Amino acid sequence: MALESSTYINGLVVTNPTSSDNISDGDNHIRLLKSTIKATFPNVTGAVSGTHTAINSAVTEANAATNANTASKIVKRDGSGNFSAGTITAALSGNASTASTLQTARTIGGVSFNGGANINLPGVNTTGNQNTSGNAATATQLATARTIGGVSFNGTANINLPGVNTAGNQSTSGNAATASRWATARSITLTGDVSGTTTIRGDANVSISATVADDSHNHIIANVDGLQSALNAKVDDGQVLTNVPAGAVFTDTNTTYSVGNGGLTEINFTSALNSKLAGIESGAKGDQTATEIRSLLTTVDGSGSGIDADKVDGYNISTSATGSDANTIYFRT
Repeated sequence: MALESSTYINGLVVTNPTSSDNISDGDNHIRLLKSTIKATFPNVTGAVSGTHTAINSAVTEANAATNANTASKIVKRDGSGNFSAGTITAALSGNASTASTLQTARTIGGVSFNGGANINLPGVNTTGNQNTSGNAATATQLATARTIGGVSFNGTANINLPGVNTAGNQSTSGNAATASRWATARSITLTGDVSGTTTIRGDANVSISATVADDSHNHIIANVDGLQSALNAKVDDGQVLTNVPAGAVFTDTNTTYSVGNGGLTEINFTSALNSKLAGIESGAKGDQTATEIRSLLTTVDGSGSGIDADKVDGYNISTSATGSDANTIYFRT
């Protein structure tokens, strides 16, 4: 059967269905009509009461809208939101942007002013007087006396304030007149190359233990009082930077060192000499007495030591008259 494919009503084919289509296929055409109508008018949720003539006329007028001053045309703003027009009749709020005078004139200092021109005020910028209320120009005292520091003042004479320019005290809030220290302690802090901090309450002097940052500043010798003199006193200039003559001998209180003939260099103290010195045990000496030698020998006496001080040719000595030990010589005393 001939069934077109369409989304909106402008795609419908008026000749479908054809006479050769089966009657049973008519439901496909009905569904197509429904879908295209709903897609074409998706926001129509109620009855459209305007006639086709009214609707067509409205569309024509809307299409003809312009931002130019054209009679009988709908006004349309341009891209900046502006439009041109002739006389606009409407209830506007204010006219500040175009007014050249006030709608209602006002009086300033007795002179009418509507904003259209400058005015002169008698007694202000021209000869005359202003009719002012009160007696400010002639008053010799305040209409109502005021109290200053507990003393009445009406402006007719000077006054004295107890505790200020005469004996007495002012009733002030706080304890400034009697306080011996601040109510809240404050900190004093040093920053930068020198740091330190302390707390003060005003009732005693304070000191700050300051620390100078390392490498924070430089000094030359002249900046330090007495430094050059102290350095000069350390070494005799006559004994410094003097060339040492060849063959010179330097002597201290204990030893004479010979600089000539190679001097005291590491190569003169041979490995053999070093080994000999290393082989001498601590405390050794070469002038032992006979008593010291005998005492040392007795410490190694005994079998297997090679030194048996209590034997003769390997035999033990006994003062007994007789005995049966073959390794003992019995000696009757």
